[in-house]
Amino acid sequence: MVLHILFERAHPQLSTIKRLLLLFSYAALIEIVQAFLPTRFPAISDVIADSVGLLIGVIFVHQLRSLRLCSYCYR
Repeated sequence: MVLHILFERAHPQLSTIKRLLLLFSYAALIEIVQAFLPTRFPAISDVIADSVGLLIGVIFVHQLRSLRLCSYCYR
């Protein structure tokens, strides 16, 4: 959720779908890298948890925009 909100603020020109795809790819990449680390192991549940957090972030920013409670959320 936090990463999506920060990414939204850093790259407002990107569409929501593009932001979600980039951040989902980032989450998947982290899990792939963990497969090569001796003290870590990849888990699909982590990617799912990250994806749920991204969706919550999208909903949160959308609600802030609709309520006009967030000064940087306006386009």
